[in-house]
Amino acid sequence: MATKPVNVSIGLNAGALVTPGQVGKAESRHVCSKLRQRSKVLTGKKAALVLIFGGATKPGPGQQVASAIGKQLHCANADIFAPQTPFRAFWDGSLDYGQARLEVFVFTTKQSASAG
Repeated sequence: MATKPVNVSIGLNAGALVTPGQVGKAESRHVCSKLRQRSKVLTGKKAALVLIFGGATKPGPGQQVASAIGKQLHCANADIFAPQTPFRAFWDGSLDYGQARLEVFVFTTKQSASAG
């Protein structure tokens, strides 16, 4: 796994994303679409681990948003984010509610200098 992540940032309607029912489903589709666009920088790579930081003034709402974003990874790009790609939801108090930062750690195929 690469030790330096690829950073991806998105803006979203955080309140709608965590709302049950049709409002939440609609925003989930929107988040999926945004992640699809933003993840193009990862084309040809496979995610090994994704850390998601949801912005909010308090930890609970930030983590709730980050967790909801994580559930959209496979929808966004199944080639990059396999169905069981692990993600962890975190809070970032320096981000506004409705902003999120993803740190995507990808698998690497580089061989060590001693291999071969």
